[in-house]
Amino acid sequence: MSDKPKGRIRHVAMSVADPWETAAFYKDSLGLDEVAELDGPLAEGVFLTDGVVNLALLHFKSDEAAQGTGKDFVGLHHIGFWV
Repeated sequence: MSDKPKGRIRHVAMSVADPWETAAFYKDSLGLDEVAELDGPLAEGVFLTDGVVNLALLHFKSDEAAQGTGKDFVGLHHIGFWV
């Protein structure tokens, strides 16, 4: 067994067509809590949590803002770790 500290998943970001509709699904089906909403120059979205890991549901406003996936892409965008 290693004494090396473990990294932890901090958040999962998904690119979705409608953050509010998607958030309703995760709140109803998994009991996640909404912690914030975003309407910024790059994206709009909803942030949910289970108390440990956060789920960012984002709709990017341009291909450039989506950083390589394209603004119409739907799926996993990135995962953030605490290390």
